Amino acid sequence: MKEKRKAVLAGSVIITVLVCMILAGFFLIRQYTGGRSRNLARTKGVIATCDSVEKETLSAAMAIDGDDTTLASRWSSENNWEDASHYIQLEFPEEISVSFVVLKWERRNVTSYALEGSLDGENWEILQRFDTAPAAKHQEIVLDKPAQIRYLRLSTYEVSKEEADYSNLYQNVSLYEFEVYADKPAAYLLETPVIETGKAGERRLVTLEAPAGYKVTFIGADLEQVIGADGRVYETIQDKEVTVGYRVEDIKGREETREVSFTIQVPAAVGGLYKEKAETDRKPEAAAAEGHNPCPDWVVPSIAEWVGGEGDFTLGENARIIVDSDSFRMESGTKAGMDAGTETGMEFGIEAETDVGTDEQTLWDAAELFGRQWESCSATQNRMTLCQGTLEDAGPGDIYIGYADDENGLGEEGYTCDITDTCVIRAESVTGIRWGCVTLMQMLVHDGQDSAPRGSIRDYPLYAVRGFGIDVARKPVSLDTLYRMMETMSWYKMNDLSLHLNDNTILATSGLTGSPEQAMTADSAFRLESDLMNGAGEKLTSEEYAYTKEDIDQLIETARAYGVTVVPEIDTPAHSLAITKLYPEYALRTGNESVDQIDLGQEEAVALVEQLWREALAEDTGAFRQARIVNIGMDEYYGDGEQYRCFLIRINNLIQETGKTVRLWGSLSHIGGTTQPSPENLQMNLWSTVWADPQEMYEAGYSLINMQNNHLYIIPGGGYDRLDIVELYENWAPNKFYDYNQMEIIPAYSPQMLGASYMIWNDMSGNLDIGISEYDLLERFQEPLPVLSGKLWGEAGMEETETQMGMEQGENDRIPGYLYVENAAVEPDYQIAMKVWLEENTLAEDGQNGVWHEQVLAEGDAAYARWAFYAVEPQTGRVGFTREGRTYTFDYTLPKEKWVNLRLEGGQGKVTLYAEGEKIGTVGSDEPFEEHATFVFPLQRVGGQTGHFDGKMEIEVLYDGE
Repeated sequence: MKEKRKAVLAGSVIITVLVCMILAGFFLIRQYTGGRSRNLARTKGVIATCDSVEKETLSAAMAIDGDDTTLASRWSSENNWEDASHYIQLEFPEEISVSFVVLKWERRNVTSYALEGSLDGENWEILQRFDTAPAAKHQEIVLDKPAQIRYLRLSTYEVSKEEADYSNLYQNVSLYEFEVYADKPAAYLLETPVIETGKAGERRLVTLEAPAGYKVTFIGADLEQVIGADGRVYETIQDKEVTVGYRVEDIKGREETREVSFTIQVPAAVGGLYKEKAETDRKPEAAAAEGHNPCPDWVVPSIAEWVGGEGDFTLGENARIIVDSDSFRMESGTKAGMDAGTETGMEFGIEAETDVGTDEQTLWDAAELFGRQWESCSATQNRMTLCQGTLEDAGPGDIYIGYADDENGLGEEGYTCDITDTCVIRAESVTGIRWGCVTLMQMLVHDGQDSAPRGSIRDYPLYAVRGFGIDVARKPVSLDTLYRMMETMSWYKMNDLSLHLNDNTILATSGLTGSPEQAMTADSAFRLESDLMNGAGEKLTSEEYAYTKEDIDQLIETARAYGVTVVPEIDTPAHSLAITKLYPEYALRTGNESVDQIDLGQEEAVALVEQLWREALAEDTGAFRQARIVNIGMDEYYGDGEQYRCFLIRINNLIQETGKTVRLWGSLSHIGGTTQPSPENLQMNLWSTVWADPQEMYEAGYSLINMQNNHLYIIPGGGYDRLDIVELYENWAPNKFYDYNQMEIIPAYSPQMLGASYMIWNDMSGNLDIGISEYDLLERFQEPLPVLSGKLWGEAGMEETETQMGMEQGENDRIPGYLYVENAAVEPDYQIAMKVWLEENTLAEDGQNGVWHEQVLAEGDAAYARWAFYAVEPQTGRVGFTREGRTYTFDYTLPKEKWVNLRLEGGQGKVTLYAEGEKIGTVGSDEPFEEHATFVFPLQRVGGQTGHFDGKMEIEVLYDGE
């Protein structure tokens, strides 16, 4: 039964005690156990009461019993849909001083609540009030000054009623523990860090003074390009807000190690007019009032630092890309077509031989790639000449590219771009040069006039890993599509492309689990060329479609020039049906659904996996020989946990011996065992907080990548058909792991928090196949790119650039033409008109048995299966089309020796046919779990060019979606 509060808040005594706003937060490495300050709620004689209970066993006393893990040991209020006001109250035997309170929630559904104190149980003061849900289920409340109380009460006023997180079903308030401490942990006693300036103008973050008996270590900054790992504050051109983190360790072991963070305001390094401009140029109205250019908000992702100039830079009619001659430290010879010290250059498409070193060649390659891409996207078709020279050689309308003279925190991916009547791009690495070129291209194509606003840029990413991954195993994906995805990623400064090369139909949903032998018949594929074959001569490589070793090696090499790291994956010991089909004796036999897993108790099975990896890593011929990072899988294994952990270590060691970094799918929280793999050079995809708890993995020292399935997984045509763009824009963050009842935030200042990646999984395969096409994959891949690239590169300016974040159609949707996709085609949405005349000899050869003379109106070359539009489909005699191994027909047969006007409308998931203006029908759907018939119309060969058409035709593209 619900009891009324014994007292109301007395307005005359309400005091709100706030935490110092400069303190950004904390991160608990291990639970605070009291140490020198014991939990006063556990003092003998403390009485816990409450207004109501869900049931008698979940009483208020359960919140002070010291058990913070057992579900039956917690306080839970009544589940009242009408009234969310509840309280739990602690009465102490005597007056106490309180500075620190810990609330351990079962769920984070409370949205308005307060911590209140009283000396007499009648007159109450608000110690702290909250109007949003707790950021985490472990909540620490630090009071600005100690409060003298005898009664402490947690009062709740509102509870979430959201259906999405099931809060509408749980209107009760539930608390595992209500902990009370007299003293603050030492981490909260640290002074706010300050920046000092030396005599020569150099800036540095002052080392924090540790409290007596404690050690304080600087962990890092979220923007290490502003405050470096050594505390150096770099020469910024705009004021920046930076979060820095420190680790606080109790030398005497009285408290557990914890982290604390502060928000630092870092002013621009330069003064006078330049600094005043930097403070206003982020906002268009303020910049316009000052007479200089605002930050170009059409650049995606947003520019980190900007100072506007006046007027525009315009690319010259005979513009040059001048590559810094000081970067070419030639030991012998000169670049072909050039004499040392001259500006003679080359037009794009002409090969250039060079004897320069690797760094110099990659700089030249980056400049050449910029020129080729510019030609493909320029509205004016301006061509630029590539040449070698110095900054003094650059004239109006030229672009100058070179390495930075001095190290200034730009790191691997940062760059500067100074735009006056010339444009100067500098970086500390070739990847930074690439991103500077991408930014300049986006600026130049914006207005179609080959011009960009003048100003200065200092730009860099917030996170090191900004990724996308794709399952190419359950559905074949052509090499052309992979190149197209890679180039698109580069346009958005996304730098990590993962390839999941082997897998199988999910056995649990396959309908093929009646026996191990039946389960072995499920679809599976290993899409990488391999020499491996069993005793019967059966090869591991998929016969349907697979990449050669050279295909993958070339993709890795080419992507690197675009600033993209390709991460290939061989997934074991689970998801390995392609392997266990070949070697059934190595399959795990714990159940019918386990045969797609390798039995790690067999040494021969483990040795086979090692053989696969040695082949892939072979120095001269391996598909992964140029890869910097490889993924070894390791998710969803249901065999012996200790064997799994030892296998992980063994494969990890084999690969790291080649100098590569290893990545895996996090599973160590869910899979048992005592052996702990070393986190050194080991990156972990956090895809499920159940299989790998983010805080637990952070504490263990692993480098983390957010791939949380409920936010970042796409299953085209399935339950995760598309990403929720609005949710990503409004609530998601790369270091934030959350679902309906959990929130964990890994600090962005830590070098362990690498970034995030989203993933397409082709789970709708086998008996679940609904005809998803490669275009369906591309469309779902492209949709969230603006939002995710903005969040990962840095959120500066995102609130001003909602149009560019994918919430609305932006002006800057022109991506450079793809350099590796050659087939002519029309993509959805489109309308195509065809006028068709069939000759008499197109009659069926044997219509009764379903064999017709096929008549192909249009076709194109495909990586696998056939790609064609039929006037006469050979199995039905009807109008239809085929692509990627799937054929669709309309309920319509063309008459012979008669002109017929056809119109085809192609959209997402479906195609509609009209004949003589009347609708014949629609095939396909764009709804999840329904058949998809998306069709990219081929124009490579039309009519008689196909060699399979007897008749006459005319074709016109009426509308192609632009």
